[in-house]
Amino acid sequence: MKRVKHLDLIDDAFIDWFSIAGSPQKCIDRLGELIDLGLDHVYLLGGSPVAEPRDARLRAMVEQTEIFATEVLPSFK
Repeated sequence: MKRVKHLDLIDDAFIDWFSIAGSPQKCIDRLGELIDLGLDHVYLLGGSPVAEPRDARLRAMVEQTEIFATEVLPSFK
């Protein structure tokens, strides 16, 4: 998979502003802040830090979803 040029325009500051990404604790902290501001739902978008091969990319996506489900979401029950 080729790296697309527009990714060079997205820096870490933008990712922090636009999304919830990082360690489970960072995600818990950020979600907590947003819930305090009135957030009442979240869309979980799949993505993978692994570009290829396809199987490794899919395994990474499943792993990220499992981490979110087991380490982040329980903080908000």
